[in-house]
Amino acid sequence: MRAPLMDIFDAVGVRFVQGAVEKIRPDQREVDIISQDGSNTSLPYDRLVLAAGTPQRRSPHPRPRSRT
Repeated sequence: MRAPLMDIFDAVGVRFVQGAVEKIRPDQREVDIISQDGSNTSLPYDRLVLAAGTPQRRSPHPRPRSRT
């Protein structure tokens, strides 16, 4: 299941950045991340929201076919 969050983020001015957090520097209001392409980036923030996710994994069991 996937929620269409990008439209909501755009409507309220949230910038979504996917990556792994390396360090948060609250005094400077910056966060260091490792992007999906492996590059290191330092980003400034006004408000920081961290959301943990899980990688998608496919079941090793095939889905039953519907009989229609």
